[in-house]
Amino acid sequence: MVAASESIVPVLTESAWWQSRDQFKRSLPTSVTVIYVASVLKQKEESARQVVRNLKAAGLVEEDGTPTEIANDWRDDERYGEACGAMLAVYPQELREIAPGPKPDRDVVKNWFMRARKVGSGAATNMASTYLLIASADLGRQKDAPRRATASGTSAGGGDPKTPARKGVKQTGQVVEHHGLSLPQAQIAVQINIDPTMTADQIDLVFASMAKHLYGSRGAGSA
Repeated sequence: MVAASESIVPVLTESAWWQSRDQFKRSLPTSVTVIYVASVLKQKEESARQVVRNLKAAGLVEEDGTPTEIANDWRDDERYGEACGAMLAVYPQELREIAPGPKPDRDVVKNWFMRARKVGSGAATNMASTYLLIASADLGRQKDAPRRATASGTSAGGGDPKTPARKGVKQTGQVVEHHGLSLPQAQIAVQINIDPTMTADQIDLVFASMAKHLYGSRGAGSA
């Protein structure tokens, strides 16, 4: 028997949450499949598979992919709060008691996940973010939700907007004076597009790797 503190809980980014809900509002799907989510969220199938798994964990989708009655209420602005209340029931009672909605303490929730689930800070932060999203039952959060996936998809590159840590480099020239001569100076800007399904730990690894290559190369050149 799985303990309450070990039961599956949903982990969804706000962008995946709101974009999925927007699509459900337009038309309630007959079946929520990996291909459906990949198309709606413009994700690779690997990422979409995780979203489907977490929509099921939240009680929005049945195991066979059929949207639940909670999902039907979730897409209705007037019933959104009721739907969130129903989804909150997937969490252990202990957590709901120490961090009740609509404004649970983020640190309290994060620390509970770290202790109860024995997970790292990054994983606990992701779990806590989804809990706060559901517990708040606040439609006003949508206007502040990150739209990184959509923004990346409209970039001039035209590549896959969901490629994790894709780096784009551009150079701009400036002129500097050196012994009376005008010399060009190159500046390099590094842009990193982060997949919204990546965990905080994975994002930390991306930036740690970037720092190693950038500062490591500079250090080697000055030696």
